[in-house]
Amino acid sequence: ISGAQVNAKSVTVVSADLVYAAAHLGGVLKSQDGGSTWSTVNKTLCRKMVNLATIDNLLKHFEESTPANPAKGIYQLATEWFGPVPDVDSDSRVTILIMDIDDSYYLAAGDGTYINGYFSPINELPVTDPDYGEHSNAREVIYVDSDPVDLLDEGPSILAHQIQHLIHYQQDPDEEIWLNEGLSELAEFLMGYVSPTASFSFPLSLIHI
Repeated sequence: ISGAQVNAKSVTVVSADLVYAAAHLGGVLKSQDGGSTWSTVNKTLCRKMVNLATIDNLLKHFEESTPANPAKGIYQLATEWFGPVPDVDSDSRVTILIMDIDDSYYLAAGDGTYINGYFSPINELPVTDPDYGEHSNAREVIYVDSDPVDLLDEGPSILAHQIQHLIHYQQDPDEEIWLNEGLSELAEFLMGYVSPTASFSFPLSLIHI
């Protein structure tokens, strides 16, 4: 998977049948024992490890079970409520890339905020696209932050939020931001990752009616 969108140097897939790969900005997390533990090529850029238990928990929520429905995972519920997932690479899979997203959280000038995950429409473009093809992975990708995000706690809700964006792009790529974000918050709520009493705010400057 290309890391061009987040200025990563490289991402290495360690085997042809690997179910998941974990990476961080500027280095590569790799398994030396079949996925039980992860180590990094560049320790100065990696502040948190991503272990197999964390990955298994994310996959369980994504494929098998959610708080709202123990018999259905995030993927199934999202497709039932919001529509089919696009399939630009014709493999019927969604790639979940866990990495230390390039934000200002650890910078001296940072304000303590961070990006916990995102979906990039560029990945839905073919590599032959004249404008953005060289930056496209030409596959469905959800990016999830590994630091400072607590993946055991926040990871599943991030997947619920971002898969709605992935699906919505296929339905309406020019959707209003406030509505698209609202539906992703709704996805988290419907899957049981947000309290029924939770409230949300959104800048009025981004609402155009």
